[in-house]
Order: sequence, then C-alpha cells, then structure tokens
Amino acid sequence: MSPSENIYFALIAIIILVVIMIVWLIFRKRKKWAIVLTCTLVIGYIAYYVNYPSLKVNTHAERYEQVIEYLKKYYPNKQFNIVPKHYEEGYRVGEFTVNEVNHTNNGYDITCW
Repeated sequence: MSPSENIYFALIAIIILVVIMIVWLIFRKRKKWAIVLTCTLVIGYIAYYVNYPSLKVNTHAERYEQVIEYLKKYYPNKQFNIVPKHYEEGYRVGEFTVNEVNHTNNGYDITCW
C-alpha cells in the first residue's frame, strides 16, 4: 500500500478508537453491550482493511470498462491501446494511458473519478 493509504487507514483507526471510548463511556454499566459494539467496530475495520485491495481492483476494472465504452461511443472508427488493463501496483486506480493504434503521438492520460 502507498503511504497515503496507510495514513487513510491510520485516521480511520483513530476515529474508531474515539468511537470505542465514547461507547464505553455511554455503556459503563452494560459491559456486554460495550463489548459487542467494540467487537463489531474492530471486526468491521479489519474486514475493510483486508478487502481494500480487491476493492481497488474491482473499481479499476469498472473504470476500464467505462473508458472502453466512452471510446467506442465517441470514436467508433479508431482503435486504441489502453494501459493498464488490470490494476497494478504503481498506478492509481482509474488512471489510464490511451494511445491510438495508427498514430504517432505520445498518447493521452485519462483519470476516471
């Protein structure tokens, strides 16, 4: 993961810790409720952290399909090379380099949000 993603997860962890402290303050006398809510928050955070790489891959694939559809709609007579087709480390999600097959230019960088 990139450093920005590590910061992102660290901020989420800090927010979850604050929420857990508030839960324990609210449910002082009901420790079972506090434990259940704490476990739910921690398990949810771990699940999101573990699932995040596959989320990036799926998002990249969806945006790749959007770029393909856009190019077919607005440039039906041209052929393009689009890199990267699958998400790879070192690229941002949804960032593509598009080159026309029979053209000598350097290509275009497209970022899908």
